[in-house]
Amino acid sequence: MRPNNLLSRPTLFTVNCSDWLILQLIVSKCMPILLYGLDACPVNKTDLRSLDFTVDWVFMKLFKTGNIEIVRECQAFLVLNCPVFC
Repeated sequence: MRPNNLLSRPTLFTVNCSDWLILQLIVSKCMPILLYGLDACPVNKTDLRSLDFTVDWVFMKLFKTGNIEIVRECQAFLVLNCPVFC
């Protein structure tokens, strides 16, 4: 399941799904797909920035903001153990 599909389904919002539930689905289903093989392959700074942008975009869409500072605070508050956020 892709983050875009998860966030764009109108049925999720018509049954009053909380942002917390959507976030948990993204972290449990989508993040492993994004990060699969990250340890086995050499990753340069550009690749990490690309992954970081993808994760930031999901947070921006989920929390309906364009402010990167708010996104960073949410990521820090939620203490997501992901190398992309470092």
